[in-house]
Amino acid sequence: MNNEIKKLALSSIFLALCGALVLYQIPMFSFYKLDFSFVFLLMSRRFVGIKNSIIISLIYPWFTLATGGEPIGASDLVYMAFSLILIDYFFNKNKTTIFGAIFTILIWIFTALLGNMLLFFPLWFGGWNSFYNTPFKTMMTYAGWNIAFNLIKLPISIVMFEIIYTQIRKVI
Repeated sequence: MNNEIKKLALSSIFLALCGALVLYQIPMFSFYKLDFSFVFLLMSRRFVGIKNSIIISLIYPWFTLATGGEPIGASDLVYMAFSLILIDYFFNKNKTTIFGAIFTILIWIFTALLGNMLLFFPLWFGGWNSFYNTPFKTMMTYAGWNIAFNLIKLPISIVMFEIIYTQIRKVI
């Protein structure tokens, strides 16, 4: 099969898998929900390359709007998916190492905290003035929830990715 046609077909499959998995979310704590779309997003980066994975990361989060999701939440997911693809690309190239996985997790958590505290939390709170006038303790509570959630989500996603990837890379 022509390599470009194979990449296009695989990109479509990974987009559909990410889009379907993002719709099935497991409530965790506060307003955080765990989904497994990042597993196949990471897989897309390995099988179809960085360019196609970036396109997938920019499209699939908007599937949540079809089931009543919020535009702010979808925007946050675009930001998180896009940053995960870039971080994974720079630290893991073609093989995940323990070093690469740890740095991916740490940098991604920092990126998530930065994006959420500076952009997405203020939007959820109704604007920067209302968010930044909130007590410092409340802001730190949200930061703590954000770190805790991402310390759970990304390691689970990376482990699931490695298990599935080692099985299907022999076939694709």
